[in-house]
Amino acid sequence: MKVEFYIFSLAFGSILMGACNQRSEQNNSQIKAEQQTILKQQGAFEPSENDLWMLIGSYTAAGVTEGIHKVRLNPETGLMQRENSFLSGNNPSYLAIHRNNKYVFAVNEIGSSDDLLHGRISSFLVDENRNLTRVNSQSAEGGAPCHVDFNRDQTYVFVANYGGGSVSSYAFNLEGKLSSAQSNLAYSGQGPHKNQNKPHAHFITQLKSQEIAVCDLGTDAIHLHELSGSRLQPTERKISLPPGSGPRHLVEHPTLPIIYVLNELSGTIISFEQNDTGEYEMKEELSTVPNDQIERIDCAAIKITSDGRFLYASNRGDVSNIAIYSVDVTGNLTTQGHRSAIGLTPRDFAISPDNSVLVVANQHSDNLVSFRINQQNGLLEQPAILDDLSSPVCVKFFHPDY
Repeated sequence: MKVEFYIFSLAFGSILMGACNQRSEQNNSQIKAEQQTILKQQGAFEPSENDLWMLIGSYTAAGVTEGIHKVRLNPETGLMQRENSFLSGNNPSYLAIHRNNKYVFAVNEIGSSDDLLHGRISSFLVDENRNLTRVNSQSAEGGAPCHVDFNRDQTYVFVANYGGGSVSSYAFNLEGKLSSAQSNLAYSGQGPHKNQNKPHAHFITQLKSQEIAVCDLGTDAIHLHELSGSRLQPTERKISLPPGSGPRHLVEHPTLPIIYVLNELSGTIISFEQNDTGEYEMKEELSTVPNDQIERIDCAAIKITSDGRFLYASNRGDVSNIAIYSVDVTGNLTTQGHRSAIGLTPRDFAISPDNSVLVVANQHSDNLVSFRINQQNGLLEQPAILDDLSSPVCVKFFHPDY
């Protein structure tokens, strides 16, 4: 009987895997067909006075050292053009642009999950033409750094080390030169999923409450730290998520005391509201894919418009799409739909400062896709493609000029 059940399980598993692979192949074929149609129909890029400017981070091939790209976008047509590429070191996979547009920081995502080799954080000065000059780099104090951000005053920089399961903090001077790490905190523990055999710090930011929030994909926790000067302080305070969630990134509502956590492994968004005592209470949980889809999801990025009306999350895996939500006055989400990313593996995307355009980086299609945001329902429309970037994985808009 056990043998028969084992054979049945293998057969059922093969059927299920075959069905998933078939759906994935069909989805990939549809994406390629839509890419070809758009590229045939779209015209040549023409600059305008209202153009938006972006920096794109990427994974670099062996021997390639220019991994940060400056891209210009015409917001009326959605068309984009690469203007320049800059010496960046290996794998500048995530970027942070200072709000004065004078400094840029990038993680160099090298090193391994066993933390035997540390990654780097690099700093750059930006000139009046938005061109970058590398200043210096420092050890990330952990393997595979994957996220970088500022504190709210933008006087310090933080790095999350996925492989090292740790976070580090840095100061920088007026010339953009980074200090050595001012603090480094390592986590412990694991989760039930095969990708949770150890801590994996995937995201770090400072909340409106002034707490430093760290998404730990490996232990299903959001660690909450205090910042003392340039140093992160150890803490036992955290937000716990359901086992196997795999929190990857989060966004904060612009006005309400709510955070939205995107879970890579479970394919969900879980919102938490901070109560009067400072504790975070779970508010709601939504899937990032339609109910009838059972494929591998692999959520990646989550963003909210600056007016708090619409929220977006990207799914990689077998679907490669953007989930679209409206946000009501209480912070609750309503699914508006899903839009193909028109590329494979949408690892990151960004919303323009005026909330009019969303640009997605499709890692395994080597393209950027811009969409106009419908201001009535948040749907993504009028796509345009830039297809000459290798492994783009981060999109950052320059801030509006002061």
